[in-house]
Amino acid sequence: MVQRSDIREMAIPASFQGSNVLFTGEAGVLPLPAFRTPDSSLIISCWEFDWVEIMEIQNTKKVWVGIMGGQVPPMMLMSKSRMHSKFPPLKLMIP
Repeated sequence: MVQRSDIREMAIPASFQGSNVLFTGEAGVLPLPAFRTPDSSLIISCWEFDWVEIMEIQNTKKVWVGIMGGQVPPMMLMSKSRMHSKFPPLKLMIP
């Protein structure tokens, strides 16, 4: 079993225009700004990488995603914000 101390975490949560919720966790967990649709069917967060992490991604061409908990929801990784895009069957409405 992999212990948490064996995992090299990368990226930090980034604030972004349009975020409308702030998720918080236990001690040592950074707050996570996010955009949540009114029906909570989609949550978008933004993550910022440092130059060492960018170089690592460029070299490996991989990003590993770890999800804590017993279930894995459908996910997507994006290089640009798609908050204003249409996610069928949802229509995102940002005031």
